[in-house]
Amino acid sequence: MPPLAEFPRAIAIPTEEIRSALESVAVPGYTGTLQLEIGLREEVAQCVTIRVIRRQSKRLEEIAHPAVTHQSLPDPTRKKPVEKVLGDLRSKLLILSMVAAVEVQVLDGVLQKVIFQE
Repeated sequence: MPPLAEFPRAIAIPTEEIRSALESVAVPGYTGTLQLEIGLREEVAQCVTIRVIRRQSKRLEEIAHPAVTHQSLPDPTRKKPVEKVLGDLRSKLLILSMVAAVEVQVLDGVLQKVIFQE
């Protein structure tokens, strides 16, 4: 199996909007909190890439009848295990942000404390 490092599993979130929000409270006289909620829209799933790699040694019918080649449809009895695997994977194939929210406490425009909520 090729190393997973060749296929990126994480993409950095642009920080310009976060920078702008933090700078908006980093002004003299602002005392309070700023909370940033991080979420994902459904469209992000359209950007997922799945690379399919097949490795086949020899099919049983090729060993028994090497000259015969034909394409067949998947056997319906073999579809049930496929559905089970998909069912098991659905709960694991999620795109998550490591942080759900960031809260910043500010005193007179100076950032005092940052709390990351997961």
